[in-house]
Amino acid sequence: DRALVKQMENAKAPVFVVEPPKHVFILSGGIGAGKTNIVNRLKADFHFVSGSPADVMKEALAKHINEQYDGAEGWETYYEQMLDQSTKAEYRQLLQGFGEFFSNRDPFYWADQCVLAAEDAYATLAMAGVPSGIVFDSIRRPQEILSVKKRWPDAKHVHLVISHARQIDYLMNILGYSEAKAEDTLAHSSEHWLDDMDGKPWDAEYVINADENDDATWAQMMGIVVLMMDKVTLELAAAITAEGDEEDEQAD
Repeated sequence: DRALVKQMENAKAPVFVVEPPKHVFILSGGIGAGKTNIVNRLKADFHFVSGSPADVMKEALAKHINEQYDGAEGWETYYEQMLDQSTKAEYRQLLQGFGEFFSNRDPFYWADQCVLAAEDAYATLAMAGVPSGIVFDSIRRPQEILSVKKRWPDAKHVHLVISHARQIDYLMNILGYSEAKAEDTLAHSSEHWLDDMDGKPWDAEYVINADENDDATWAQMMGIVVLMMDKVTLELAAAITAEGDEEDEQAD
């Protein structure tokens, strides 16, 4: 039937309009400040998606290593080793050199890729009807903050402040570093790129005292989350979380 064929040819595919995230957080702070804990809880409690320039860089390096070995292991193997406490140390210097090689030529190189990856992940979740936001973790360079704010001007930079003594304690007692190695790690330039940001375009809108414990740090973050989130978003997130918990109970 020609009329039917013509109708099918003229039919347009449905257009999905993805609403922009209402809430975008940028987390910065020193080693041991609890950034990862906040990210994990935002993802679990409020269905946020996360973005990290460091993760984008690790994935790129893992793929390069895998290519050198003709793909024998799969790039995921090397990526997981970069995250594993028992194997990550052997990749630290390689990661620093690899990352800075590109960053020194283009300070926005990893940041822009991270923003695109997070935007894609958010769009996938939003099209599924899940209310969420985006949180950027392990932000170290001013350019990384500027890249996020260029895409989402209302993004909020949250800086976690932790004392040197607590960082040394974390590196030695949690990660098993020697005191000399812990001091060397904290002295690396990447730990100080945001030291002087007062009044700069990448300055933090919120500052959290991360010198107590993860629960205290999370409580402060929750204050910011509640301040930024409207009632409807909170109710929707709570409803989805409750539904997931109920399904888990039924499965048990």
